[in-house]
Parts: sequence; structure tokens; C-alpha cells
Amino acid sequence: YNLTKFAVEGVSEALADELKPLGIRVTIIEPGPFRTDFAGRSADFAENEIADYAATAGKTRENLRGYQGTQKGDPLRAVRVMMELVDHPNPPLRLLMGALALMRYRTKAKAWAADVDAWEAVTLGTDFPD
Repeated sequence: YNLTKFAVEGVSEALADELKPLGIRVTIIEPGPFRTDFAGRSADFAENEIADYAATAGKTRENLRGYQGTQKGDPLRAVRVMMELVDHPNPPLRLLMGALALMRYRTKAKAWAADVDAWEAVTLGTDFPD
């Protein structure tokens, strides 16, 4: 699931660069949990659970089961924003939707920045010397 989302994000970034000169804009919608049936009847779980994945996929599965009916995201508000985005003269490349999406993005951005900073000397050391 996450692999597919990441691939679509990469393709969307590439498309945004290629289509921008043609006046075509691309926006990646990155929603947090919305109060839909995604975590309810729509969720389909494998019968066999692998113990080695309990801390990763298993945790995600348990979180998903607990979301149903308590998601903070309002689907109608999200739809209104997406409809307005279509006519916006300068839409963003990414649009986060919901508090959890924002929190996850900021956590990821801080971790990425820390990693880049920690390895800056190695990164710069791969260039030809001046």
C-alpha cells in the first residue's frame, strides 16, 4: 500500500515538471484519515498474520481497525477543497489534508533534514576538488 503511494507520488512529481511548461498543473493530495468506510467494511485483512510484522504492518493494521468512525477528516470538506483547487491559478504540488497528515509530514521532513545534515560532509566529499 505505502509502496504504491510512494510510486504515485514520484510519478506525479515527474509529471509536474514535464507538464508545467504546457500550463498543466499537478497536485498530489496527501490525506490523513478521513471519516469514510475505508477503515470499516472496505478494509480487508489477511487471515494469516505474520508475527515478524507485528511491530510494523501489524501495528498499522491495528491502528486501521481502531480508526473506524473516529477519523478527524471530513470528506465533504476535502472534496470542497479539491474542487476549489481545480480553478486555483497556482495550486501546490502537494496538499496535505488533516492534522495527522501534517504531523506525519513534519516528522518525516525533520528526520530527512537531520539525515542530510549528518551526512553533509560525505555528500560534499563526492565532488571533484576545486
